[in-house]
Amino acid sequence: MSDRNREYAEALYALAMETNQEKPYLDALRLVQSVLDEETEFVTFLSAPSVPMDVRVAALEEVFGATVAEHVLSFAQILCSHGRIGDLSDCIEEYHRLYQTA
Repeated sequence: MSDRNREYAEALYALAMETNQEKPYLDALRLVQSVLDEETEFVTFLSAPSVPMDVRVAALEEVFGATVAEHVLSFAQILCSHGRIGDLSDCIEEYHRLYQTA
């Protein structure tokens, strides 16, 4: 796992701790990953440089905006905007590690 993915996960975990939402955030992250695992075309779309970034970020809002916490959605949007949506599973793994050791 890259240091950057670890830093992303640590930042989200810190936000979750501020509101005692560690487990709900983990569940939301897993939901996002589940959808991405099932919808490989969506991941391709989110990773396509030919699709404007604002369109990709808006697509995440449309798909997950009503079902996941705002910070989890923002987290996925940040990963997408930095070309790292494919690293979500590594970030979730690190987030889970932090959750288990807390």
